[in-house]
Amino acid sequence: MERSAIYHRPASEMAYMADKQNYRLQLKTKHCDITRVRVIFGAPQMLVKDSGQTDAWEYATKEMDKRLQNGIYDVWEVKLPIPATRKLKYAFHLLDREGNELLYDANLMQLYTPKAVQEMTGFLTPYLVLDETTTTPEWTKKMISGTA
Repeated sequence: MERSAIYHRPASEMAYMADKQNYRLQLKTKHCDITRVRVIFGAPQMLVKDSGQTDAWEYATKEMDKRLQNGIYDVWEVKLPIPATRKLKYAFHLLDREGNELLYDANLMQLYTPKAVQEMTGFLTPYLVLDETTTTPEWTKKMISGTA
């Protein structure tokens, strides 16, 4: 797994509100190096008691789709539902051809373990203001491009 080729930039063209219900994420990896990427996500403050009666972060996972391959890198993409708290914490769980698993968050890349997920910092979004999403005006949907 080529760790130096794994790249994500939060609050950019790689992480933004797709619409009022979804947040879009992208991740770049070396071409054909990674076979599977899952996003681990949830509201940052959602803690529940685990079987040992300690606070555990409540999260979900979602599979990312490979959207682009250009011979140099692959781009993975997913839409995540925006939590009611309008804040999001996320990280990437990567799997390579040899079966190695990696957890990539805002501070480091480490071997994937359930314990590492609970202790990670994660990438954090600012408070997501739903009115800041852009919507396509209805009249533009009926336009035909390339005609004059």
